[in-house]
Amino acid sequence: MWEETFKTHKDSKPYGPSSIGVDVNFINFENVYGIPEHADAFSLRSTHDGDPYRLYNVDIFEYDLQNPMALYGSVPYMLAHSEHATVGFFWMNAAEGWIDVNHNKNLFSTATKPITDNIEIPEVTTHWMFESGIFDGFFFMGPTPRDIFKQYTTITGAAPLPPLWAIAYHQCRWNYID
Repeated sequence: MWEETFKTHKDSKPYGPSSIGVDVNFINFENVYGIPEHADAFSLRSTHDGDPYRLYNVDIFEYDLQNPMALYGSVPYMLAHSEHATVGFFWMNAAEGWIDVNHNKNLFSTATKPITDNIEIPEVTTHWMFESGIFDGFFFMGPTPRDIFKQYTTITGAAPLPPLWAIAYHQCRWNYID
């Protein structure tokens, strides 16, 4: 039996350490967006030759730009958008996770056409990995960005507006000498 101990708490796992993962492919899309919060480009870059995007809530002072490391919040939500459609995926999982993103083009052919008539179609493949949990995933079929966000907030709920007195000048004393 495998178990972890932290102070007086003992967590037994009769089947050993566990993790869960799933592959989600966005066929006929060139760009994907989402999985905040990272100091990276709006359109998620390929992580094929580097570290995957990390999902974990951490406070990193002087973080690196153009880096898939985690920052203040993590939301396992991704959407793909093209001029013809918008689709999305949300995995309700609070565990630490990583997402690999790979941009590529695949050749597709039909049974009625010879192989020389292959069609090159863009695709973004993503591999989602979490330390624990179950698969509690939701696919959003759009077809517009507005529809995607409406479908997403049906699952998660909408954020309430802050009180009127809170919408104003805000100053933090972090990093001040005096």
